[in-house]
Amino acid sequence: MKRAPRTPSEKDQPVRVKVNSEQCQGHLVCAFKAAELFDVDDRGYAVTPDRPLAGEAEVAMARDAANFCPERAIELVP
Repeated sequence: MKRAPRTPSEKDQPVRVKVNSEQCQGHLVCAFKAAELFDVDDRGYAVTPDRPLAGEAEVAMARDAANFCPERAIELVP
């Protein structure tokens, strides 16, 4: 008996973290919450990696940083 193709779940989807540069005010709460994911540019604003997040630990760190961002400038996107 053939199995139906598996539908990808949210966990199977690559996720990236993005900072909306128009909303970011440079508080850098994200860099303190998830230093492994956020760098600071020469103007003092958060910069994210240009790659999908690696595993649930990075996704959880990014989600935590997004929740603590006072400007709500961080989002997780597929």
